Amino acid sequence: MDNETVNKGSDVAIGILFVSILTVVLLLAAVITFGAVNSADISSNGYKVVNGINVNEAYTPSDNGQHLAVFDKLGASCTIIQAYNNTIAGVIINPGNYTQSPTCNLRNLTSEFTTVGWKVNYSYSWNNVSIYNSGTKEIQANLVSMIINFFAMMPTVGTILAVVILIAAIVLLVIYVQRMKNSGSQGDQVFAG
Repeated sequence: MDNETVNKGSDVAIGILFVSILTVVLLLAAVITFGAVNSADISSNGYKVVNGINVNEAYTPSDNGQHLAVFDKLGASCTIIQAYNNTIAGVIINPGNYTQSPTCNLRNLTSEFTTVGWKVNYSYSWNNVSIYNSGTKEIQANLVSMIINFFAMMPTVGTILAVVILIAAIVLLVIYVQRMKNSGSQGDQVFAG
């Protein structure tokens, strides 16, 4: 075996070692990204759903209907809990006297409560536009924190990687010396090392 063959063999071994390290780094990057994506809440198309109850909202009765305060919010829906007469304490307006659409429009159906204001209690739900794509923000935050945590573990990872590289270098050196000894014992070349 000549020196050229030994050099080619060591070049191949170094190439394999380089590709192995590169593969490990890419796999770590994939694991970090996969972990960040799977830990984020991307429900509701990226919007943050807001739920609540409005109590004693003033309402002026109308035959055509009037919107409640949250009607203009994205994806707003409302459910009337109770409506009552604003001027006569304790007079509850029964649900048969009004209709309410899921999109927060309240319509008076009676002539009994047309001249006085109402107070309305209702539950609502809507998508908060100001925190749109909170899922994407969570993914970005998780990805950054996972990368920071990875570098915080770098002394441990670096030590393990250094030991692996050292072992690989020793194995390559042993293979190289064995080949040189074998080539020297065949009488082709003299081992000078």
